[in-house]
Amino acid sequence: MSARIYFDGLEALKEAFLTLPSDLKGEATGVVMDAAQSAKAEIAAAYPLGPEGRFNNGKPIKPGNLRRGAKVVVKEIGPYGVHAQVRSTAPHAWLFEHGSKARHYITKHGTRKHVGAMPSKPVLIPTMIRSRRAMYVRLADTVIKAHG
Repeated sequence: MSARIYFDGLEALKEAFLTLPSDLKGEATGVVMDAAQSAKAEIAAAYPLGPEGRFNNGKPIKPGNLRRGAKVVVKEIGPYGVHAQVRSTAPHAWLFEHGSKARHYITKHGTRKHVGAMPSKPVLIPTMIRSRRAMYVRLADTVIKAHG
């Protein structure tokens, strides 16, 4: 995709570059935050809920830790841009995304233990790639619309 902006002189070009961040910051912030929130919602919907009726020390475990762990963190809203992160803060999110290999070991009492592999089920990274690509298209359209 190519974009063109036409100016009648060097001074007009300098003025456009000086006003570009302030002109587009508000709209670009909305685009970035909208992309982050929609990616978070898509990630949370794709994560499994987990089994009901489990207990830890007699207390019921509420399922959905992966879904509740999907968060949007605004890192910076500066004069020239915005930086938002979508994170999966559940303790086992990395294991869910990347999986594990099988492990075999012998305990100190001589018992053999065989722990099976957990296959990876990537949700966050593919969703973020798609969401980021769509966000870049919307940001480019915003710049073209403003100065095209």
